[in-house]
Amino acid sequence: MKKIDLGILNNADDDVIEKLPPYSSDEETRKRVLAMSEKKFDELMNEKKDEKNNEYSVSVSGVEKYRKPVWHRALCTAAAVAVIAGGLGTVALLNNKSKIPPEDITASESEIENTTTEEQDITTTQTTTTEQITTTQTLTETQPPTTDNTPLTNVVRCDPTKLSDGISGIDHYQVIQRTADGFGCIAYNERNKLTYLHISEDMQTSEAFVLTLPSGQEQYYSSRRWFAIEENGIWEIFKNEGHKETEPYLLCHYAQNGELISSIPANELQDYPINSILGGDFESVGDVLYLTPYDGKVLQIDKETAKVSIVSDLYKEDDSYNEKSLFFDRDNKPVLLRKKVDVVPDCSYIHEAVVSEFDLESGSCGQTLYTTEENWELKRYSISGTDFRVLKGSGKYRLFINTSTELIGIRDDGEQELLIDIDASDLINNNTIIDCIKTPYYAEAIKGMDIIPVDDTQFLGLINVTGWLLNPDSGPFDGEYAPNSTHAFCLTRKHESEIG
Repeated sequence: MKKIDLGILNNADDDVIEKLPPYSSDEETRKRVLAMSEKKFDELMNEKKDEKNNEYSVSVSGVEKYRKPVWHRALCTAAAVAVIAGGLGTVALLNNKSKIPPEDITASESEIENTTTEEQDITTTQTTTTEQITTTQTLTETQPPTTDNTPLTNVVRCDPTKLSDGISGIDHYQVIQRTADGFGCIAYNERNKLTYLHISEDMQTSEAFVLTLPSGQEQYYSSRRWFAIEENGIWEIFKNEGHKETEPYLLCHYAQNGELISSIPANELQDYPINSILGGDFESVGDVLYLTPYDGKVLQIDKETAKVSIVSDLYKEDDSYNEKSLFFDRDNKPVLLRKKVDVVPDCSYIHEAVVSEFDLESGSCGQTLYTTEENWELKRYSISGTDFRVLKGSGKYRLFINTSTELIGIRDDGEQELLIDIDASDLINNNTIIDCIKTPYYAEAIKGMDIIPVDDTQFLGLINVTGWLLNPDSGPFDGEYAPNSTHAFCLTRKHESEIG
């Protein structure tokens, strides 16, 4: 490269400077020129300094006018331009590296939103006082809604739904019931306290409220407590066991948050054989309650006075059905379930089941709403809860029938609609359920699933696994039984396109 003598710039005029070639806009060239300019400038300044130091002892006479070289201005201008250009280039480079395409920004925002949603999916709050423990669990594990327009089938898919923390098991004498805004049942918490468990209709939130005992009853043992759940609260018959100084029976009314509203003596119940388990439900209908002891006498209890009277006899008609239960349909009209049952050691067999309208006053059956097919049979284990069930209807269904293999809706005109084919859905071999209940005896536990419809497409499924099924080696000889466990599932009917 030809060496350029910059000495010509010492006393260069503006005309010479203007004839210099234009400054390159190339970034690499700018950096190189800036470095060379700075180096050359430093060398020139050092030379001037050395000359001044060597000549400091020389006498100087006279004054010579000093003219600052014009090329210094050019060099400073070039250096300033290079510095500014370099800074702008660096900023642009950093911006390019950190710049995110619009689609990536959308994805990032979506990921942040999803992460936030996942963190907020399960929110648990707990409030503890001396009398009440309340737990709320928010959950979102169900599948997103589908826009499939193909017809619905009677096969369901199963998604887990987490219940409130601390629920150890559902009272196996009670059936979960529909409420004004979801589902309600009586359960036990981990401290073995009776709790009202409420599940929202969309199965996304569950709340558990410990029931507040009547004043002075905390230290006494109740051998039996009957519960009737209605839209605005819970009714209970509280039976004291072996304490003469207390009321033998109490009629208690609770709010849905577990707080005790009222408690009055119901001692007229001593005159009736209600020491054993019920043959049917304890239900709330209007201003009265209905309780059916094992002998089939239907007792009507006034909610305000606890006055008791016999209003019907389920066994008035002499027939071949040896097990009868009273239920009420969507419109609170009485319905009778009659079964032919053979009892054998450890289990029983239901050979026939018939559901009919029932007149309380006359004690006679009316129109038959459902009957099992010929040669139908159900093996029933008391420990697993497998049974033939009648459920209060909702919407266009007067009532629902769970045969343990099918869920059937009965319309107002008597038409029967198969909503869920439990066998075809293969729930017994469903890994989602098996992984949750964690027992080698899962088949019997699944057969005892309570299924409560939300509508004709979605259903709440509850499985109560007894401690014996969880740990067959446990028992009273080992101290006590293993604790129960309860699991909830959202059952959704599949469309034809979902079935291969």
